[in-house]
Amino acid sequence: MTVLRGLSIPARQRRDHAPRHAPPRPPALRAAEAHAGSQAVLALAGDIDITTAGMMREAAARCLRGQPASLALDLRRLDFCDCAGVRALRWAQHRAATAGSGFRIIAPRPQVRRILALAEASDLLAAIDDPARMPRSGLPEHAVSPQGHVKAGR
Repeated sequence: MTVLRGLSIPARQRRDHAPRHAPPRPPALRAAEAHAGSQAVLALAGDIDITTAGMMREAAARCLRGQPASLALDLRRLDFCDCAGVRALRWAQHRAATAGSGFRIIAPRPQVRRILALAEASDLLAAIDDPARMPRSGLPEHAVSPQGHVKAGR
């Protein structure tokens, strides 16, 4: 028996080794940047949450470095967005406005629209654009495959 700080703990119940951790998982968010004329498009697939919001902000900042006329966030393949994701989307919107670029969100799935509505993100909801109403040259449709794989492009 071992005594630790006044407590008696049988040796078989002590943990003398570090806990085992699962192997690292691939990122839950995939981002692909594309440029179509004077427009930057950031296609996002997966989840925007507390662990991936920083990655989304970095990708949006890279898109805005070229000072595009507008930044479009393609959310057709985004599965999940929490409050950290809503803050990251608002950050991208603010950065675009500060850079003098337009901002829009393309076709978020119903669950993402619901989070935006619950978060009372009327500013983001107002930025939603339907890809069917956009000119063909405005959005590189090759950015995200039908299977949800994001393709890099410039």
